[in-house]
Amino acid sequence: MPIISNINVPKFNMLKQNNNNNKLSKIKTSDEKIKEILNINNQTIDKENIVLASNTFADENVDNKSYGGYQGSLIINIENFMDDNNVWEIVHKYYPEASKEDMELLFNRMNFVGCGYVAAINTLFQYFDSIPNGESEFEKIFGFSMLASKENPSTGEQYYGYRYEYLFLDFFLYYAKNERGFDTIEEAYGNVEEEMKIRSNDAALDDEEFERTGMIGTYNLDVGRVLSNYLAKKGIQLSVTSDTITTKVTLEPGTDEWKKRKAELEAIGINVPDNQPIVENETEKADIREALNEGKFAIVSANNFTLYYPEDKDGNGKIDDIYIDDVGSHAMTIVDVTDDGKYIVSSWGEKFILDPNKDKPTGIAIYSYER
Repeated sequence: MPIISNINVPKFNMLKQNNNNNKLSKIKTSDEKIKEILNINNQTIDKENIVLASNTFADENVDNKSYGGYQGSLIINIENFMDDNNVWEIVHKYYPEASKEDMELLFNRMNFVGCGYVAAINTLFQYFDSIPNGESEFEKIFGFSMLASKENPSTGEQYYGYRYEYLFLDFFLYYAKNERGFDTIEEAYGNVEEEMKIRSNDAALDDEEFERTGMIGTYNLDVGRVLSNYLAKKGIQLSVTSDTITTKVTLEPGTDEWKKRKAELEAIGINVPDNQPIVENETEKADIREALNEGKFAIVSANNFTLYYPEDKDGNGKIDDIYIDDVGSHAMTIVDVTDDGKYIVSSWGEKFILDPNKDKPTGIAIYSYER
């Protein structure tokens, strides 16, 4: 089974990169980087002129606003985050010895393997966005505000955006320290230089190479298990199930269904007494749209698949315009399901379409939060 986030990531040397047409090469050179993120704790904000996002996935990244978290945002904006006291507080909570050089390597590692972590924490922001007083409750629990004042790089407009980076960083380091048992930050980020060399030709790492280079990606159910551990001490209960529901079905003796199944079993050498009920497991697919409507959340992983633009680009009335057709192993948050069964997903802080009829997911996990 492929490792989540073992994808063709961008080629770059720390803050600079070579030109690459792969969608994942969103790392910008220093002169192209988006304008400085405003720190809501240190700036006087004119809140009357700020556009408030109505929910976590507010309107398909209109005007370059984020549609969920992006695993590369820390390294893209490293100069801003290097001067962020909240970032240092989070890192030093787990690794007091961490230096600026460590941070750069750590942020690179998080970009390489972070999609599963981001997909999971997206659902946590969704949850707090859906409950009364969610913003204040979030800050009480995590110690930093849920929203930050940001600036649209295209329009200069200020708006409240979600602080995905802080929670991503905290959860990632919790995983490294408490679940993987990495006692030093060097173990957490591993040999980033070696990984860059391996990936220099856009080659995905095999499992042995991935493990050797440090912190790895996460599977849907596994990241849910770790997120559940992470949240338990904070008074949040997370239940994680797969996209299949297994129930026990009892066939009573003498019924037509029982006779048919008895004949099938005896044909393969399994004897069924005439008065014995037949009890079997029956598995069915969960209705993802129904789960979302019930206030649950979902993430999906897929391997070697295609992502599509979320709108009709060529005017043929169909959502079939390919955005990227060579995604490796990757995890995303399912935001909604279209009438014809396609998944609207958040990936790299943008909105896309995954068609499960064309690309079968490797797994879907459904999250349910309680406090």
